[in-house]
Amino acid sequence: MALPETRRENAVMGGWRDEVVQSAQEVANEAIQHAQTVVDEVRPQLEETAQKVVSNLKESGQAALDDFKQTGQAALADVKQTGKDALADVKQTSKEALGEIKETGKEAVGEAKEAGKEVAATGIQALQETEEKVKQEAEKIGDQAKPQSTKNS
Repeated sequence: MALPETRRENAVMGGWRDEVVQSAQEVANEAIQHAQTVVDEVRPQLEETAQKVVSNLKESGQAALDDFKQTGQAALADVKQTGKDALADVKQTSKEALGEIKETGKEAVGEAKEAGKEVAATGIQALQETEEKVKQEAEKIGDQAKPQSTKNS
């Protein structure tokens, strides 16, 4: 982790700090893996769409060449429109896929934040419980020391 542990932290929390740090790292790694999974799931759809567009363009190009030979400029105009439509389809599919990736990323970050909050809350609670135990032990020691100091006087 980026923050070094302090002596006080080490004395109060001991090995528990490492568990908290490890837990937070695991949550972050899971969020990253989830985002990568979404990217991997969407990628084949994009590749398939791109292949379809390429295939459609090849078919349209051949048809345009044949039509151009027969009809000239009218066939060329049809190919241009087909290209525009295919490009619009690719843009739309890409926008949708990017939206899904962004949303999944936001959700993963939100989940990581919530998990971090839970880890922090657990850490705070443990610190409070430890502090209370230390206070109780100090009071016991103080109570035990009082009778001895009055005997010594």
